[in-house]
Amino acid sequence: MPGDSLADWEKSGLKVVVRQTIDNLGGWDVAEGVAGHGRGHLHGFTNVHASAFLRIDDAVRLDRAAVQVGHRPLIVGLMARQVGYVAVPVPTGGECLSRAMAETVRACAEAAALQLEAAADGALTDAERAGIGGPLDALIAAAMEARAVLAGPKLASFPGFGKVARP
Repeated sequence: MPGDSLADWEKSGLKVVVRQTIDNLGGWDVAEGVAGHGRGHLHGFTNVHASAFLRIDDAVRLDRAAVQVGHRPLIVGLMARQVGYVAVPVPTGGECLSRAMAETVRACAEAAALQLEAAADGALTDAERAGIGGPLDALIAAAMEARAVLAGPKLASFPGFGKVARP
């Protein structure tokens, strides 16, 4: 289908986040070890003039390594945004659903209060948007924590992940 191809800016964005991830990991040598490809091969994934793109399994390996050293998963994060989603961390699950739910409500109330205050003059400034963003991120994190409590252990810990049915 003609509308299925990526726009040039989307392709360039993927190249840029691959390069940023390589930099976040500490450079080409580290990225070579993580992805299992040589520098020349990896360079094609960062060159906006090259037609090569990073494979999904390599993107996951590079992003997983980036997360382990304290960075966000830029590659899969951009892929999610390109299809209208966002990538958020999934907690492993806490022990108290009541606490997680209360934190969700608190964060929601804080975000809503800031939004109401910001909307009072009929315009939402960049500073007001940024101010609402923090509590909104807290709301998402709290809701994800509550969901993790309900979900129990990570599904990846089960043999046959993806085929496990939950009652």
